Amino acid sequence: MPARLPRMAAAACGILGFAALGIYYSVPFPLPPPDATLSQLIEGLRGYQNRIFFDAWLLATGSLLQVVFVLALVHLAGATNPHTLPR
Repeated sequence: MPARLPRMAAAACGILGFAALGIYYSVPFPLPPPDATLSQLIEGLRGYQNRIFFDAWLLATGSLLQVVFVLALVHLAGATNPHTLPR
């Protein structure tokens, strides 16, 4: 049973990271025009502060979970031990 826990944790990181990044990239975000001045930018995005923070959290958390997933796959595959790599 203890050997199953790292595999389940790696799978959870992969699924949750993919879901977080999928939500981040699939939800459209209203952007101001490219030639907007600083005051127009501030006014246009004032009502979206919480959404901007949530988007940033989704991007950071999803990316971190994907990195943990890939590192766990490398570790579970035994590729961290140079004596087990094929020649």
